[in-house]
Amino acid sequence: MTRNPIFPGLAFPLRALFVPAVCVLLPACKPNTNGSASPAPPATAAEAKANPATATVQSKTAAGPNFSPEDIARLEAKAKQNDPEALIQLGRAYLEARGAAHDETTAADYFRKAADLGNWKAQKNLGLMYATGRGVAKDPAEALNWLRRAAGQGAVIAQEDLATMLAQGQLLPKDLKEAMNWYEKAADQGSMQARRALGRIYFFGEDGVTKDYALAEKWLKLAADQGDAWAQNTLGAMAEGGWGQKVDNKKALEWYLLSAEQGDARGQSNAARILGYDTNGIQEDKAEAYKWMVLSSEQGDTTASVPFADYQFELNPQQLAEGRRRIMEYKKKHSVQAAR
Repeated sequence: MTRNPIFPGLAFPLRALFVPAVCVLLPACKPNTNGSASPAPPATAAEAKANPATATVQSKTAAGPNFSPEDIARLEAKAKQNDPEALIQLGRAYLEARGAAHDETTAADYFRKAADLGNWKAQKNLGLMYATGRGVAKDPAEALNWLRRAAGQGAVIAQEDLATMLAQGQLLPKDLKEAMNWYEKAADQGSMQARRALGRIYFFGEDGVTKDYALAEKWLKLAADQGDAWAQNTLGAMAEGGWGQKVDNKKALEWYLLSAEQGDARGQSNAARILGYDTNGIQEDKAEAYKWMVLSSEQGDTTASVPFADYQFELNPQQLAEGRRRIMEYKKKHSVQAAR
């Protein structure tokens, strides 16, 4: 069988059909004009979806049941005594029409009263209202003022939200330097989201930030140890690609498998690719490779679905049966429904 001259020891049928490992980071890589692949920064839309802080004022607080008229009356009585929590609850009642008429202007007034009392949750909500123009005139400067005050009190959620908005540059003027400052404060308090974000920024060298694989690995390792599948897959790619370290395919596979086990499609396709052939010091396991290839393909990952049709014909009946058994075992363990 012809071997790949770029990746010695790896047969063409699987490697040639898969995108190179160093490319397979979420989200997908962008092709270069020469036909090769290179990592693409995470899409803004995907980041916004992952962190809904920029979408709604109550983004990090689950909506509760409606307040009864008696509840509203009790909250209003406490609000007259400048009780911050009562003011916030009334703000949410009007904002979400939970026992009160939907009135975002009134909601903003209640949040402002609690914010003036120094409550960080009210400051964050008011900042988000200024950022989105809900209940108040849209004012990025005023939004930044309130969000900074909330984050400055050490609340991790406020720091994450402010950092993400500054990094995205959609609702606030983009300022990656300040964003990284807030990410670091949140990361130092254990925020997995902030650690992943810092790792991503240093890995890709976003917006003028110098690529620093050592720092990227530092933050991604912390996020990965907390169970972040994207960070685990990216660390696998770094180990396999030799980015900032010696190539270590065993280490790469360990990270890919951690990501794959959590259901990350790219981690699954990477694990499948490495396990598909006896190469780079990794003993082949065709049944396991088939398992991960199918699971990734069922999620729509093209790096797996493209070679899936061909690869299954390379398995003998026993390997194919074992692969299918492992797929069912994984789905039962993780309550995954078959996509097809």
